[in-house]
Amino acid sequence: MLSSHASTISHHAMTAMVVSLHLVPDTLPIAIVALSANLPSASPSVRAGTKNVVAVCVFRVTILSELIFCCTFVHQTVIMTPLYPRLLALRDRQYAEFQARLVPGVAPDSIIGIRVPLLRAFAKDFAREADCSRFLSLLPHRYYDENMLHALLLSQLKDMDECVARVEEFLPYVDNWAVCDIMSPKVFGRHPARLMDKAVEWSRSPHVYTCRFGLAMLMTHFLDSRFSPSVLDTAAAVESDEYYVRMMEAWFFATALAKQWDAAIPYLQQRRLGVWVHNKTIQKACESYRITAGQKAVLRTMKIKANDHK
Repeated sequence: MLSSHASTISHHAMTAMVVSLHLVPDTLPIAIVALSANLPSASPSVRAGTKNVVAVCVFRVTILSELIFCCTFVHQTVIMTPLYPRLLALRDRQYAEFQARLVPGVAPDSIIGIRVPLLRAFAKDFAREADCSRFLSLLPHRYYDENMLHALLLSQLKDMDECVARVEEFLPYVDNWAVCDIMSPKVFGRHPARLMDKAVEWSRSPHVYTCRFGLAMLMTHFLDSRFSPSVLDTAAAVESDEYYVRMMEAWFFATALAKQWDAAIPYLQQRRLGVWVHNKTIQKACESYRITAGQKAVLRTMKIKANDHK
């Protein structure tokens, strides 16, 4: 039941209250509007849901009547931000269904359904807002799209120390390849020595997407002018049964073959990779337009057959 004192909140006061609500995700914008406009009237409009929720609503009412609130769900702690209604306005339900098929480990009801170009444009504008820093501190997020936005915002940070700290704070909450792969901070390219140390560290992590991210940073930043054979050793040292780690390792070596053929080909000739990664590297390299026809012919002779494991 909503507090009888709720209506006394003024434009120059901050009041915290605990509210017992019955909510489903799509009723949250209704709750926000109702609570910010007339707290007592919100109760009937939000009791139609089926999930018991304990919501901690923190109000900072300014001249613009900004509402900030967080919800602690039974069995799951999540933080809802004022960003949710703005993200919901960009929703494409058909895209949400499509995206759910691409990230099978993500709960479909956690996908709002915002197309990446729209989310990139939103991130570019939101990065200039005062609430951006606060959003980056509110972890974990409830929605997949919030995690995508978080990754895009981190990619725009200009201070290396802040970026590394924010990335390491966020990585434990990354639970799918899409969020992992869209995160590529530009500032990393200006600090190669620091990045190398961190990328090696990340690639050794037991957490699937921290390891994948580390390999992605090695692939992105250290296979061109900053190349060193030690980068190949680091990637080859990764041992994992996790599909998304092995896929990134194969992607790394396929890219290495395209950019550093002479240094990378011995890893296949000498069978220094796991069988699955070895064969997937050959497959991906043969699909690449950057690999010549002659190189592809050589690679096809190196495929390890089922009865020919080392």
